Amino acid sequence: MHFTCADIHWIAGFLDGEAALTMNIKSPRIQITQADPFALEKLRNWWGGTIAPKKPNIGTKRLFSWVLGGSSAIGIMYMIYDLMSPRRKQQIDRVVNTWQTNGAVYGEGHYRVTQSDDEALAAMQRISAGESITSVAKSIG
Repeated sequence: MHFTCADIHWIAGFLDGEAALTMNIKSPRIQITQADPFALEKLRNWWGGTIAPKKPNIGTKRLFSWVLGGSSAIGIMYMIYDLMSPRRKQQIDRVVNTWQTNGAVYGEGHYRVTQSDDEALAAMQRISAGESITSVAKSIG
């Protein structure tokens, strides 16, 4: 994915003002809840994650929540760190330090692994060679 400076600044501003940056068990997590899903859909298109409706309280608008976890969440935190407010930098530091100390499990040691390290490397090499992510994903299940 290619981001312009404007995209990165938009992401940083939106997350600085709206996001919850936390650890969920052993996984870093970014969550944003909004009444209008437009901006959440933009984030999902860029980064993945999920958008789900939240049950509204009586008399309130319907809300939508975007959640992204794992290394993708860490990637965003690293990308926008220098643009964040001091309070958000502290949150990012806390999440990253906790993740590195207690929860960063990579490759075949991760509890949700579906491919061996060699298979994952081969898939990444295919993508680097120009094959689409969708094509590679379909071929490996």
